[in-house]
Amino acid sequence: MVPYLRAQKYTNQNTNKVVRIMSRRRAINPTRPIGITLKQSLISEIDSYLSYSQSRSLFISNCVERYLKNTPDIELIKTNSLLYELINREDISDSFKLVLKTYLDETYKSRNLPESGKK
Repeated sequence: MVPYLRAQKYTNQNTNKVVRIMSRRRAINPTRPIGITLKQSLISEIDSYLSYSQSRSLFISNCVERYLKNTPDIELIKTNSLLYELINREDISDSFKLVLKTYLDETYKSRNLPESGKK
């Protein structure tokens, strides 16, 4: 969605003529600088994690958003790890846990086969 742009008028000081200009687009979700205090060791760790061209502010902003939403980056977690987490949950039925364990066992066995395909 593009914000509504309206022309503004001002008087040119050199010619005393009224000139119309377009105002700047407004940010949909504007940012605002704030001041926070962090330990120097944490700042150093953040700086060592980021490359020279990456923004520390953007990194911290993303971390805060992720914390507030309380949603991990699921796409970064391996499928087997997610399945093991499901097995260890209390709200999963025993029959479903058995299906998950069977799947994981079969997946593990198929990855450890010799190159010839013989057991």
